[in-house]
Amino acid sequence: MKLCFYQTDIEKIHRNCLQSLAASGYTVELNDTGKGFIHARKEEEFPLHYSMIDLRVFRDKYAVIVSVISSNMSRLFGNFYHNRIDEEAFVEHLFGGLRKENLELFESFSKEGLFA
Repeated sequence: MKLCFYQTDIEKIHRNCLQSLAASGYTVELNDTGKGFIHARKEEEFPLHYSMIDLRVFRDKYAVIVSVISSNMSRLFGNFYHNRIDEEAFVEHLFGGLRKENLELFESFSKEGLFA
């Protein structure tokens, strides 16, 4: 999955990605802010399964792009399969966090009289 965010800074998106992973129950194992790589993992209820999600956050010409790759792994059978549900939960937390930040920013500008 590829998400594009226009008119924003990369640090804000990277920070929100980390917060969204935590809200989705993931533990970040690698956070390379210089290259924009984030690797996280979540233990599932069934002890022989776990979810993995890899993110790459980078600036393109006009946007900040978040590339999302998620999968589940079965240690019992040694196979990987796409994990659409956890990927969607991460994206919902990411959009919710960005929406909340933008509303708080708008409210602070409104109080200062910038939008009056």
